[in-house]
Amino acid sequence: MSRLLAGFLYMLDSKIIIPEAKCLPDIVEKGLQVVFCGLAPGNQSTTIGHHYAHPGNRFWSTLYETGFLNKPILPSKDAHKQADNKDYILRRQVGITDFIIGQCGNDDELNLERAIIKQARYRLMLFIIRWQPKYLAFNGKQAAKLYLGVDKIDYGLQSSNHDIGDTRLYVLPSTSPSASRWWTTNKHYWADLMKLGKG
Repeated sequence: MSRLLAGFLYMLDSKIIIPEAKCLPDIVEKGLQVVFCGLAPGNQSTTIGHHYAHPGNRFWSTLYETGFLNKPILPSKDAHKQADNKDYILRRQVGITDFIIGQCGNDDELNLERAIIKQARYRLMLFIIRWQPKYLAFNGKQAAKLYLGVDKIDYGLQSSNHDIGDTRLYVLPSTSPSASRWWTTNKHYWADLMKLGKG
């Protein structure tokens, strides 16, 4: 049993309140190939009503380039097609969630107090248990470190000690424009995940 799953069992006897999504709904169904998990919906995404809507974010173009999607999605032009996009994304065996779902805003605007992190950690654990994707892939190290309660973490497939059921954890370089300095060096982890999913 993983340390996080042991924590979940403890939660059953605690009074932790699981927050409701306030900004953007998850895109998910049972047994997807991969669910991508960001830190929290940004301001532009919340305003437009579309995940990863900032024009400088590489998320959608990377999914297209690596083969997770076979057609491009442009949030700034496709916001009115959100329902159609959701159906298409799910057909491609891809889902989206965030670590922090009770807040919206850029990373430096989020309240990351200990109690909020604890709520978010157990909320995501419940999410994984319920939906059981093959991979839960963090878009960036920050959400992964907060979820696992660690100060350092490597990109790529994580130890099987962190598995929950059949779900493996994977850490990806962030597609945020603020992380562009390291993108060229590390972007291959996205293609590596696609290859894993085909295995």
